[in-house]
Amino acid sequence: MPRTLSIFSIFWLVALAATRPLAAGMASGAASDGEALSSRTWQTDDGLPRNTITAIAQTPDGYLWLGTPFGVIRFDGINFTPMEDETHGAFTRARTRVLCVDRFGRLWIGTGTAGVIRHDGHSFTQIDSRKGLPHPTISALCEDLQGNMWIGSQEGSLAWVDDRDEVHALNLPEVQRGGGPVQLVRDRRGQMWFAQRNLYGRLEAGAATGVTTAAGPVALCPSRDGGMWVNAGNIVIKLPPAGATDEPRSFASPSRPTQTPLLLEDRRGHFWMGCQELGLFRLAGAEFRRESATAHRYHALFEDQESNLWTGTEGGGLTRIRPRLFQTVRLPPGGPQAVLSVGEDLAGNVWLSAQGAALFKRSPAGPLTRVAGFTNIGTTCVLPNPEGGIWAGTVGWGFHAVTGAAPNLPEAPTPFRNRQIRSLHQDARGQLWLGCLPDGLFRWFDGQLTLPQKFFDRGLPASAIWALASDARGQLWLGTIGGELCRYDGTNFLRLGQADGLPGASIGALHFSPAGDLWIGTLGGGLGRLRDGQFVFADVRHGLADDVISGIVDDGLGWFWLSTDRGIVRVRQRDLEEFADGQRSRLDSVHFGRDDGQANLECIAGYQPAVWRTRAGEIWFATSQGAVVVNPGAIPTNLPPPALVLEKILVDDHEAPSRTGLKIAYGFRRLLFRYTAPSFAAPERVRFRHQLAGFDPEWVEADTRRVATYPRLPPGRYAFHLTAANPGGAWNDPALMVPFEVLPAYWQTTWFRLALWLAFGLLVAAGVRYRYVQKMRRKLARLERERAVEQERMRIARDIHDDLGARLTQMAFLSELTASELSAEPQAGERLAKIADGSRQAIRSLEEIVWAVNPKRDSLPHLVDYLSHYANEFFRATPARCRQDLPLLLPETPLPAELRHHLFLACKEALNNIQKHAHATEVWLRVRLADTTLTVEIEDNGKGLAPGSAATGNGLANLHTRLQQINGSCLVTSAPGRGTRVRLLVPLPGKSATPAVHPEPAP
Repeated sequence: MPRTLSIFSIFWLVALAATRPLAAGMASGAASDGEALSSRTWQTDDGLPRNTITAIAQTPDGYLWLGTPFGVIRFDGINFTPMEDETHGAFTRARTRVLCVDRFGRLWIGTGTAGVIRHDGHSFTQIDSRKGLPHPTISALCEDLQGNMWIGSQEGSLAWVDDRDEVHALNLPEVQRGGGPVQLVRDRRGQMWFAQRNLYGRLEAGAATGVTTAAGPVALCPSRDGGMWVNAGNIVIKLPPAGATDEPRSFASPSRPTQTPLLLEDRRGHFWMGCQELGLFRLAGAEFRRESATAHRYHALFEDQESNLWTGTEGGGLTRIRPRLFQTVRLPPGGPQAVLSVGEDLAGNVWLSAQGAALFKRSPAGPLTRVAGFTNIGTTCVLPNPEGGIWAGTVGWGFHAVTGAAPNLPEAPTPFRNRQIRSLHQDARGQLWLGCLPDGLFRWFDGQLTLPQKFFDRGLPASAIWALASDARGQLWLGTIGGELCRYDGTNFLRLGQADGLPGASIGALHFSPAGDLWIGTLGGGLGRLRDGQFVFADVRHGLADDVISGIVDDGLGWFWLSTDRGIVRVRQRDLEEFADGQRSRLDSVHFGRDDGQANLECIAGYQPAVWRTRAGEIWFATSQGAVVVNPGAIPTNLPPPALVLEKILVDDHEAPSRTGLKIAYGFRRLLFRYTAPSFAAPERVRFRHQLAGFDPEWVEADTRRVATYPRLPPGRYAFHLTAANPGGAWNDPALMVPFEVLPAYWQTTWFRLALWLAFGLLVAAGVRYRYVQKMRRKLARLERERAVEQERMRIARDIHDDLGARLTQMAFLSELTASELSAEPQAGERLAKIADGSRQAIRSLEEIVWAVNPKRDSLPHLVDYLSHYANEFFRATPARCRQDLPLLLPETPLPAELRHHLFLACKEALNNIQKHAHATEVWLRVRLADTTLTVEIEDNGKGLAPGSAATGNGLANLHTRLQQINGSCLVTSAPGRGTRVRLLVPLPGKSATPAVHPEPAP
């Protein structure tokens, strides 16, 4: 805090020094020594909860505390927060009489009936008779160098409180019980002083020393030099510091002899006195002068950390008094107050063109005077004349050179009769350019006037010209009411509009920077820069205070000052350059308003020049309420940012009990952070930005909002970051940070998730097991059915073999026997031979059926063995020789009955075709097993197939059909005279790892 105090003190000292030369002739608030002051009062209509303020103090966090008849009020420059009976029960019956802040930043509240209440920022502690306080009505509070708090009462008792909150009463003969209220102050050297009625003295080692009796009621005030101010009756005495050789000085007091006034010496060394019902006085030289008058009684006089002076009154509210940085030059009363144009001549005189046919001049050391000769002629704009005096533009009367005497104004030239001169500009060659309304451009050079028609012929638009400027090459640039920017190179006009990047709003100001960039102020489109043919514009969306820019001036200190529709704005040139170059997305512009003495101020647009920087460094603005003057050098640019305070964290409108290790239960609907940055120099221009790490991807520009709201957040760790900037754009670094954690609900905790996963796993396992059991049951049922089918197949095979086979065999045997007996009858023998042959064929077919349905033969080795056996038996009685190439070891791969049946019939069909058609002498049966594919190859050396015969035969078609039914394929290759090869490929359902060495022979 000491650093903040010193910086703000220096700021106001510089401001005061800069504003003193401006005070003469200025209106409203001129102080006695030439210093202009501005004041602002808060009452209930302005948000102040109570109009009676009984005491004022400030805590280190920047808050201003206001005593009221019902408690205290906390003020941050924007918001008032009352703390009354609902905050502490003692406030219900206690009028706050005095406030004091100790070295720990705790607020001590002296009340009228409840003793002392101490507030440490979180809780209240009451010190009253229960702790030994002699009297409940407090008149004074003051901390000594040892940290003890001294308490004076209204009835005359004196006590002090140590660091253990123990009260020690002090009985002094000089301080009488019942002798009236006791005052307590501490001088700059730490010496404690007391006063009671007309007595005053020092307190040393628990005793009164240097007791003096005055002629009237005494009021004390420490002096910055270590001395003491004493108001005694009708005189004020300035006591020198102890050990000094100076004599006491006396001044006539403005207060009534029977009253005790309020005294204060501020950091600038000014001595103030608040006199009951007489007003506020300040010592200027050897006498007091009234600075303000009020019918209300003064209760409090205080200076804050920013050197603002505050007063509290009975029913009059709270008032802040500070130096006025901006001075207003008012025009004479009785006429319009609008100033249209300003300019300074070579002699340092400032000229004002006023609305309503008036021209004014203000000399450096003189008052504002009216220039004769323009009573009936309306002046619109003024511009310094290099030959002395000014050029004045008029309405319908052209332009005139004016010095100091009344000009001789001839009748207006014809070209000007229907035109107003709205803008004046003189380039480096000395050419005077005049822009007019409703249209037209004039040039005056070497005594010659160039009329608008010449410029119309060269491309000048027929539009009002409101802004003129020249670049370093001598080219003229002009802005029109239609939003066009034109450049004149001496030959033709180049016109730029919206298609080239302009916003389309009227152009109200043009300014060339030393780097050659053209800055363009528009009346609704913001502020823009033209560089290398490229336009870049900034407006309110980018932090500019207003989109209506009617004047631009460089203060030579790195800032642009802008005339706007909302008042005066300052923006740093470096920030503008960085924005135009794409290096930043937002501007930190400073808008001077009510707190700077510019309430309801509107700058003039449509006239040039409307803003002017004098050779002394002052900037003059033409406004609707006169001319406003500011010294930019008096306004600090490197002030520290305001202190940050996080006032509350609300979870669903319930305040969080603690900010340390804050944990918030899941399920809330809204999380609210209420913050502030106490500041009283320009509180409405303090800007904020915040970021919730873990939620916000980047900083959120809150501007002047002092609350941040977030919805329900997922569980996790977060950190709320907050920073604020003063009007100069200086941000807090580092930012305020508040970490917290959103706790998960029970269903979001790790243990619950583990339990859920475990339950899910168990459920899945149970489901898998249930499905497995059901699958096994279905498989067991299927196996039982298959077993039943196999048993039935075995029974059928056995019955067929044992019964039907035996009968057929018997029939064949009897047929053969009968045939041999009937050999004498040839026909009967032939028929019986046929019967026997048919019986044998039926037996073989029956054997095949028995083999196909017998489940004991459902394996690959049995299939191969049966094919081998069948082929040998098939060709045994034929001339053809059957050769076989079979694997020695085959896996016990189970085969479905359907596959064995179709594959066997396909092989049988191939063998039958060889026997019937091939006339072969040799037949090969080959079996191969590759992975899960069984290949059966039957090859002969017969006559082969003629081309095309394979497509017409039914045998080969049957082979393909059978193989397709078991997802197999049949490949036939043949050539006439070279035999035929039939390859049957069948996919097997699986193989057993156990090979069969000796398969069971086929039946």
